[in-house]
Amino acid sequence: MIKKATSKDLMDILENTQSSVSEIKNNIDTIQKEIENRLTVIKNIQEYNNNELYSIEESFNKMSNDNNTTVLKRIDLYGTYDVYGNAIHPSFLKTPIDIFNLNSITGKIFKNNMNVTINNITKLEYTNMLKHDSIADKRIVFNEYESPDISIEIEINPNDLLGSTKFNTIEILPYISGSFDINSIEIYTIQDHYTNSESPSIVIANTIQSVGSSRFLLEDTIDLWKIKFNIHINYINASNLYPFGFKHIYFLNGNYNPNSNIIFKVTKDKYIDWISEDIIVHSQNGRYESTCTDENIKLYMNYTSGVLSYEISTSKGLTQNLLNRNVKEFWVSLPIDKSIYSITFKEISKR
Repeated sequence: MIKKATSKDLMDILENTQSSVSEIKNNIDTIQKEIENRLTVIKNIQEYNNNELYSIEESFNKMSNDNNTTVLKRIDLYGTYDVYGNAIHPSFLKTPIDIFNLNSITGKIFKNNMNVTINNITKLEYTNMLKHDSIADKRIVFNEYESPDISIEIEINPNDLLGSTKFNTIEILPYISGSFDINSIEIYTIQDHYTNSESPSIVIANTIQSVGSSRFLLEDTIDLWKIKFNIHINYINASNLYPFGFKHIYFLNGNYNPNSNIIFKVTKDKYIDWISEDIIVHSQNGRYESTCTDENIKLYMNYTSGVLSYEISTSKGLTQNLLNRNVKEFWVSLPIDKSIYSITFKEISKR
């Protein structure tokens, strides 16, 4: 005998059906929004590439063709180092810890114990930029802004730490590389929270121009509470808006090899007379003038089977240390403790 459904049974079935329909609708809305975001990102990347990428490539080619500049990503390197984006940085001794994405046997697990605020507006969806790229429900955080200046603030709930917040490296992956500058980074520690400090413990105030995929190494390991990025977007699209978004920002705690270094060759078309002591370094700290001595750079005439030989003395001012052999190339040995992009010797005299 078939049991006859009561009115309550029918109401329960109706409610469950309505709930399922509502859930399906929400899922469709989420998928539709994600598709729209992806299309917006693709449109802006293509437009930016058509307008800007050629000039960036030309700039790099100009640097590469400059007799005295070496763009490190574009040459053969030897030594102990890692690469991320266009930067060379000290090698990790082991895989770094991502403080917001825990490892598990099933994959990455996102902590979700923070607030992310963009231009003074806090939204849960903004936390997606901190999620690991392998997490299935990660969503795109990308927008077109009316102003070129934006701020991004990440604040951890100190009462819900869910493990250590110690980090020494910031890894960023923007959707449109090279389209913006980071004017400053303000970092507040857990100690700043407990002491009610209104000033950040660390301020990186020098402007980092045309930012792409990057890793910024801190001098010390920091117990993070809050961090603020002040960003200036240099690209305006056809809609007179400023497109911007990070695919991810990772806060990593890594152990670096203290003996990290790179060795590379500089080749000239004529014999080299002498090489200047003064150099220009392009690193995560921007472009700055320095010397071979200050950067612990040493020059050699020969590099064979992993051994550098015939050290070269650099020249400064009126003191010219002439090379005692006819050579058109020399080798540079550079210890690295930060992300670095290029080295320029102010003068390489030839004959």
